[in-house]
Amino acid sequence: MAFEVATRGGAGCLGREGERGELSPGTVGDVAVWKLDGPVFAGAIADPVEAWLRCGPTSAWCTVVHGRRVVDQGRIVHPALPEVLADHTRHARRIQRL
Repeated sequence: MAFEVATRGGAGCLGREGERGELSPGTVGDVAVWKLDGPVFAGAIADPVEAWLRCGPTSAWCTVVHGRRVVDQGRIVHPALPEVLADHTRHARRIQRL
């Protein structure tokens, strides 16, 4: 039920049924999953959505974007991550000098 609300229900709220909100073979979908355990989510038993909204996830546990896994077990798995971070640092240093 929660999965359908998050996918088809979300598309319905936007008036985009059939166009968005599908996670099935042949479609392209993005998914993000957060673990709701540990001290930051203590007491979040009855309403995990409310806990997620109020506690705020520290990082995604699993993320799939356009059919490709981006985060797996809390770690970014992009093959060019070191190069992307180095490029980001270079730009950040340039901007912070302005």
